[in-house]
Formats: sequence, C-alpha cells, structure tokens
Amino acid sequence: MSRNQHRSDTPHRCSFCGKTATQVKRLFSGHEAYICNECVELCNDLMQNAPDIEQPGEIRNLPTPAEIKAFLDQYVIGQERAKRTVSVAVYNHYKRINAQIKARLEPGKKGAEDDVELEKSNILLMGPTGTGKTLIATSLALSLKDREHVQLLDCDVEEPNDHIFIRPQITSSQPVTVPVPFIDESKCTHCGTCADVCVYNAIAVGPQYILTFPELCHGCGACSYFCPAHAITEVPQEIGLLEQGTADGLEFAHGKLAIGKAMAPPVIRKVKELAAKDGLVIIDSSPGTSCPVVEAIKDSDFCLLVTEPTPFGLNDLMLAVETVRILGIPCGIVLNRADVGDKKTQEYCRREGIPILMTIPLDTRIASLYSRGISIAEGMPEYRQEFIELYEKIGEMVHAGSSSSER
Repeated sequence: MSRNQHRSDTPHRCSFCGKTATQVKRLFSGHEAYICNECVELCNDLMQNAPDIEQPGEIRNLPTPAEIKAFLDQYVIGQERAKRTVSVAVYNHYKRINAQIKARLEPGKKGAEDDVELEKSNILLMGPTGTGKTLIATSLALSLKDREHVQLLDCDVEEPNDHIFIRPQITSSQPVTVPVPFIDESKCTHCGTCADVCVYNAIAVGPQYILTFPELCHGCGACSYFCPAHAITEVPQEIGLLEQGTADGLEFAHGKLAIGKAMAPPVIRKVKELAAKDGLVIIDSSPGTSCPVVEAIKDSDFCLLVTEPTPFGLNDLMLAVETVRILGIPCGIVLNRADVGDKKTQEYCRREGIPILMTIPLDTRIASLYSRGISIAEGMPEYRQEFIELYEKIGEMVHAGSSSSER
C-alpha cells in the first residue's frame, strides 16, 4: 500500500476531542489540524463565561529618578554613578510602558500611538562662560511663559544672574545645609575606621587626635554609619541659600553658594528639588563641564549647548558634547555671535551630527540690552517666534529620541 493510500484511508479526527467525522455533525479542517462542531461550541461557551481579564492601566505615582536613587541610597553606600544610571533607566522604562498603555487605551486619540513625550520636560543650557547661556535661558523662558507652564531654575549657584533679567518677586527663602561629622572624643577610640571609609579625606585620625575638614565633607554619612564606637553624629552646616519666586506667571528659583564655600552640588540639588512635576523646566547651568555642571545636567531630557564660533568656544563645546554623550542626553546647539570667528564650529557640528538649532548674529542692540539687564525676548520681541521655534525643534528631537529608544 502506498503512503498516500494509507493517509486517505485513515479517518480524520478532531484534534481536540479525538472524535471522527462520523461521530460529529461537522469537522472543520485547518492547517494540519481539525476541530469538530462540539469543540467549537464548547470553546464559545468558555469564551462567553470567562471572567474579564483586567487590562493593565497606567502606572500612577511613578517615582522620579531622584526618588528612586534616594531609595537606593538607603541600601547602597557609594556607587553614585551606578545608582544614578539605574534610577534613570528604571524611570525611563516605566515611562515608556505608560506611553504604550496610553496608546492602547486611547487608540483614537491623535498621536496616541507615538505619544512618548514626558509629562515634565527639562531643558538644560550649558556652555563656556560668556557665550550667552543666561541670555538664551531667560529669553526662552519669557517667550514660552504665555503658552506653557514654565519654570526657570538658575543652577549657576556660584554666580546666579537670571534674576537680573526676569526680575522675580521672591516669595520664600531658606538656608541650604549639609550634614558634617561631629566627634564625641570621650567615645572615640581612634580606630581610624571613619577615615578609612571617607573617600573625600574629610577626616584624619592619629593616635592622640582626630581632625575633621567640613569643607571636604560631602555629607554621605559613611563615617557615622561605620563608627564602631558610635562616637560620630552629624550636624548641619549652612553652605548656601535657596530662593523661590515668580515673575509675571513665570516660576523661578535659584541657589546662592555662601562665600568661602566650595561645595556647589548640594545647593544645586536643592534647587532641582523645586522642579515642577509637570510643564517645562529650563535649567541654566554654570559654565564648563565640572562637577556643578554634571549635577545640573543629570535627569534632563535635553541639553542645549550655547557656544560661539571661536577656538575657545569650539574647545569647550567639544568637552561639553563628550560630557552629555557619556550621560546619554540628547543635545543641540545655539550658535551665538554666529557671524564672527571661523567656520570650524559649524564643520565640527556637521561632522558629529549635532544640529545647530538657532543662530544669533553679533548685534550691538543685543549687547546694549544685555548691559541693562534686558533679555532678547523682552527688548526685541521679533525674536520671540524664533525662541518658540527653537523649543518646537527641541520637542521634535526629544520625541524622536524616545520613539527610537522604544524600537
């Protein structure tokens, strides 16, 4: 008997209950499988009577990267970079999940499928000193305040000057403190454990003495935590001032580092804690790429690099680009005084694939306004539309970056 004859002589059976075609009313064929009318009816009954499976809803009260890191700080000492990276990654992961859920629950809503824009957008401005960061930051904030919920945070705490241009009404002021060690020498055994765990060398221990250097202390608390004699407590030391206010509907906050103090990051962190939970937050950073700048950059959605087409501007721009790339933050360029110097800055941006989002010419009118504490948006209203278009370009880049990361 041939193989084909054997197959044709074998009665077809339901792949689910095993009954043959003669035992049921109908036997439906599929791709290498069969199902009878009885199993179809049974499946239909099961579907009709099955309990509804609750679809996952949008995750509410999603903690911010700062809150996630604060939780990790309770269990992990040190490893600051790793904790920050994990915190941002976890936050972005669940933010994308929320966007996907929203797209599924609201399929008819325009842009729902691609809606990955964060509820709170942080735009940070950085660049070398004197290139116009403050001028751009204040002009951008003033141009957008009538169409967005805008908050301006001046994180150049060593020399804050945004308030000169927006003239806010200060409504609250509070000191900024960091915890520093206080040694109870009656309990201290001079074992040296505190000095060993202090990575900032803020404690020195000898056979007959123990010295603390508050200026070097970062307030991590490791010394008091690991002291076997429980001889160390932490006391607050004032290092700066935090001020908050408004200016014609624009929310504002800045920090001021106390004279003689070198620890800017704690003051910057306090300023950033005031960031609004929704709307647009514009952060003006200090110049360069030092620790205060990195502290201001963290957790931002976009970094706007302000530079000028000079050798000095290009050198600092290259350092800034390297910094934001390490932190994984998208960036774009505002080229101030664009018609001076050479074309090397433009060539560098083209070679590195960094978009120049706005150019501002060398204009004595702008310089005159700046010298009188007047922003471009206020003194030259025709520029407001250009700053609005700048913001829209940034939004498109953030949106495109979020979409590509999901894929």
